[in-house]
Amino acid sequence: MAKPVTTQAKRVLNMKMTLKWIAEKLLKYNPEIRISDGESITIRTIMLLKNAQQSFEPDVLYFGKASDLPKYFSGSSPVNVACVADRYFPKRRYTGNSNLNLIILKNHTDIVSVFNEMQELLSRNAQISDYKEKLMECLFAGNGMQNIVDTAYQLLGNPLMIVDVGHKYIASSVIETEDSFWEEAFKRKYVASDIVLMLKNSEEIRKIFRSKTPVIFNTHVSTRELLSNVFIGQKIVARISVYELYREFNQEDMEVVSYLSHIVSLEMQKSKYSYINKGQMFEYFLNDLLEDKISDDNEISERVKYIDLPMKPYNCVFTIDLSHKKADYPVQAEIMDEISLLIPDSISIFYNANIVTLISGDSINDVSESSMEKMELYLKNMDLVGGISLCFSYIGDFKKYYLQSLMALRLRSHISSRKILNRYEDYFFHHIADICSKIINLTSLCHPSVLRIWEYDKKNGSDLLKTLFFYLKYDRSITETANVLHIHRNTLDYRISKIKGVIDLDWNNFDVIKQIYMSLRMLEYMEHISFEG
Repeated sequence: MAKPVTTQAKRVLNMKMTLKWIAEKLLKYNPEIRISDGESITIRTIMLLKNAQQSFEPDVLYFGKASDLPKYFSGSSPVNVACVADRYFPKRRYTGNSNLNLIILKNHTDIVSVFNEMQELLSRNAQISDYKEKLMECLFAGNGMQNIVDTAYQLLGNPLMIVDVGHKYIASSVIETEDSFWEEAFKRKYVASDIVLMLKNSEEIRKIFRSKTPVIFNTHVSTRELLSNVFIGQKIVARISVYELYREFNQEDMEVVSYLSHIVSLEMQKSKYSYINKGQMFEYFLNDLLEDKISDDNEISERVKYIDLPMKPYNCVFTIDLSHKKADYPVQAEIMDEISLLIPDSISIFYNANIVTLISGDSINDVSESSMEKMELYLKNMDLVGGISLCFSYIGDFKKYYLQSLMALRLRSHISSRKILNRYEDYFFHHIADICSKIINLTSLCHPSVLRIWEYDKKNGSDLLKTLFFYLKYDRSITETANVLHIHRNTLDYRISKIKGVIDLDWNNFDVIKQIYMSLRMLEYMEHISFEG
């Protein structure tokens, strides 16, 4: 049984040739246009104007010479005329009639060429309408995305591929070619990450990837690509890529692919088990956890089974704060798109001006090293910072670890750190200091030796406290400490001797060393400084 035509489907299907559209196509002739509401006037056909013609159809555009116009137009229906001003044109006689829509071309305009051009426009529009109808028939036949892609391939004469925003395959053409590169590209049914990264390496390509209309551009190979984003509401959910393998692109391709994007959007929305719906279910679930809408362990377990949440043993929450930026939806979508590319095993949502990402891995190293070097470079280029929680295994703890990632960002700001990626584990002692500061003066908890060196530095303009910090952090390794401070070993030896001269410690007492290190972290919190920059 055929599915009912939705309101959106009707709006997409009923795209017809309007008088305004024709007038825009004739702008290169510099016409004088006097039309009342060209957007609402649909043109069915174009006919030659007869001399002193009196009868006119409201959905016909009449074309001819001004000398053939009747002296007066009667009736209440719209009359649509395009004419070449081959004689003196008494505009007042005609422009006072609100039912008359006029496109007046200059006297030297070749009337035959323009008429043939308009007929060609009509013919092309009829062909595009036919293509659109075939695509709509595919949608309501209910044979799935692959059937839509196969039909589009026949209509466009070039192969195409549809991928989601994570660049994972949804559907593609089956092609026959002697070009091994393209044969492999369509056979493997996914976009290689190195190609995507190469394409997205410039601001021009970034704009293309956010475009609301189809764009033709040169790929990293000689073949051009016609790319069109697929939207559900304001959200980009997929991309259509048509490749110029068999014939050159033309203007009709742009219109057909634009329409195809609507069809793909509708197909993704009506398919109960489509990728995007599943993606939305993940997002809704994570949002519900953050909103405390579900907290019962049994309910959480049932939801995880129902949506088939792809969790691995080790998980963490990665949060990017956008509150300080005027980030509209396309920018948010672009950032989440980039995260899905750089960190494949991830799910991102937008929540309270933050992009919140669940990252999963098979080991703790998978999570901690999940393409974070590339992510750090991306965030730096975008002037953004991120916070990363500790690892956890139970999804019911998602909100707890989200708050941890936020705490890492807050403490980064508090101590004036310049880190791009901020792991909660690096702010663990600062968090303890933050909690303690609400009930006690932190100075009373600091080891006296740390306060003594702090005063010495302020008085002498030295940097012994920072040296002590890294010396303890790297377990008193001279080599590692000198490397991180970018100083010679002899310089470090001199500074250590200075420190030992200012304070008297039992350097072999592990408890004392721990207290000194904790005091250094407390001092960072109290003085809003970061030894690590």
